[in-house]
Amino acid sequence: MTLNGVTGSCFQAIVAQGHVAFDYNGPTPAPTIPPITGVTISNCNLGTAVCAGPATSTTPGPIYAYNVNGITLKNLVIGSTTYNTNVVDLR
Repeated sequence: MTLNGVTGSCFQAIVAQGHVAFDYNGPTPAPTIPPITGVTISNCNLGTAVCAGPATSTTPGPIYAYNVNGITLKNLVIGSTTYNTNVVDLR
């Protein structure tokens, strides 16, 4: 897809957002808010994300994670990079 002169398969290749603890609006006491766990993504090519560079505090990268503990990436290709790593972002 090409939009405004930028070509990519998606904006971000992986977006994994677990529950947001501070956004809980149910009865007290608030339950434990577990992160996303036990996910494996393997042997696939997700194309070229528009956000292809490394993520910084002001620039998104190809992978976004929030309240995640253990998304395993095995032989996962995004653009020209192959990922074999474990994604962790506990909040």
